[in-house]
Amino acid sequence: MPQKISNHQQSSMYEFDRVGNDVARYIQSTSEDKYRIDVIVSPKTKNFDYVKNVIEVFLPVGFPGSVTADYLPVSPTSAILLSVLQDSMGRLATVSFAHRLGTSIEPECKMYRYAADIFNDSAMILDCLSPIFPRLWRLPFWCLSSALRSMCGVAAGSSKASLSAHFATQGNLGELNAKDSSQETVISLMGMLSGSLLLPYISSQKITWFIIRKEYSYGSLRSSIWHLDLPSPSDISQKERIFELDGVLRWKNSSALGYCKLGVSLKSILDCFGCSNIKTGSYSNLHSHQFQQLLNIYKDSGYILFYNKSQRTYLVAIKSHMKSEVEVHLKAWIQALCLAKFGLGSDDQGSKSASLTKAYQHTCKFADHLVDGVISSPSFAKLGWNLETSAMETIPGTRFLERLMMDET
Repeated sequence: MPQKISNHQQSSMYEFDRVGNDVARYIQSTSEDKYRIDVIVSPKTKNFDYVKNVIEVFLPVGFPGSVTADYLPVSPTSAILLSVLQDSMGRLATVSFAHRLGTSIEPECKMYRYAADIFNDSAMILDCLSPIFPRLWRLPFWCLSSALRSMCGVAAGSSKASLSAHFATQGNLGELNAKDSSQETVISLMGMLSGSLLLPYISSQKITWFIIRKEYSYGSLRSSIWHLDLPSPSDISQKERIFELDGVLRWKNSSALGYCKLGVSLKSILDCFGCSNIKTGSYSNLHSHQFQQLLNIYKDSGYILFYNKSQRTYLVAIKSHMKSEVEVHLKAWIQALCLAKFGLGSDDQGSKSASLTKAYQHTCKFADHLVDGVISSPSFAKLGWNLETSAMETIPGTRFLERLMMDET
């Protein structure tokens, strides 16, 4: 059993975003048999929350700390109102798509590059079908096609940048993009000429040519080998799924075992233990000091993990000042996968709490030993693994820091 905090000692945890701005403060306190956690939201975050949410739609995550000082001068804002509804819908789709899915394009660049082709083809199909509908129905189709075309632009441009950075190995990123544009021009010209020659002979309404186009696009993406996976990047590139749910946990080729979210806030984990006070936001009378017990389990780890049974999701809050976030992400992901595979971490409260604690402890140690052993192996680096950058965190995550405060009285 974990040791309870004495009456003359408090524990405080600080949560801040990736840049270092204060988000919230969590203060744990005990009084006899009661256990309480107070949540103090940063005044700056609390007072400007609505304004910040609006501004974050148009700025990168962590602005201004995540960009250079010359970002604003070279990024003029488009404040002119569009007079055409179709163009307005396209702009709104661009902003919404980049805001909601911008951070997940880098880890899933293959999926979004393939999705860009589907968005573009769907927009062209809607434009071709719009004349057969009544006049009142055409405007919604035009607006939808404009939105799809805008989504295609965001997904294609962002994913292409990631793919180009992967292909360029000798500092030739600019040349690679220039030659890629030339290749696209030639291919488009050849496609137009071929289409002009084949058009008189194609009268069937089957989707054969559509499927061929999608298969070529899908095959080109799968053939892109990423030097990030074991046992062999070429083998994994043939097995990976282009369209996959974010954070899904699978064991080899099995069905989805659950989900994992990296970089969640402490509030997301505290909500699993009980409801907070609507007015104060505090968590009081938590059952059996469960949250403190969870902190004790992961006191030597770079994260804390808890299973949200209602959402079938393993929530991972990451600690600050970790030497390598790549190792932290891998350890948390492997532990979540082991818990999901062997049905651990999802027991109900009560008599099984002891076995649940052991499951968390054993899988945490297993993940630590496995990741430490693999990363320290010389053969691991020879396979082309990138140990400097992690692409597993697809949300603007937060970090937290725990500090002990001694009572002066």
